[in-house]
Amino acid sequence: MAKVKVTARFQILEFLDTFIDGATAESIGRAVVEESKKLIATGQSPVRGFGRLERYKDRKSYPGKLKNATPVNLNLLGDMLDGLTFKRKGSDIIRIGMLGGSAKVKEIAGYHQDGTPNMAARRFVPNADGEEWAVSIMRKIRDLYGGRLAKLIRQSNKKG
Repeated sequence: MAKVKVTARFQILEFLDTFIDGATAESIGRAVVEESKKLIATGQSPVRGFGRLERYKDRKSYPGKLKNATPVNLNLLGDMLDGLTFKRKGSDIIRIGMLGGSAKVKEIAGYHQDGTPNMAARRFVPNADGEEWAVSIMRKIRDLYGGRLAKLIRQSNKKG
């Protein structure tokens, strides 16, 4: 029986410095923000372990239309969720949070994020040690990283 010798080149180390390129960073940022807003629209926290957003305690004094009181979707006027966005910092850091909007909108977002004595916390961005995005968002991130890694492996095999 004849033996077959196969040589595979994986000179990927030179590509790892550029693992997160501009397009990948944009894709990840956009995907996280979009998925977060989808979860919030259905009344779910995009932070793992927080589940449903806490109901409004006093629905009579709810400032929006009563029909919009459930599910709690943090979308009274839409200003706050418009501020939920991402920005690239350098080539490999993506900041996600309340990076847009007025100071008042950011203040209101802080009340939702951390809660107040009169209002339950409704987490929409992981901000404590050990917190992470919900499973569906983490899957999106993993898939985008996987796609980028596959592309780098293909590029490394073409060299040489």
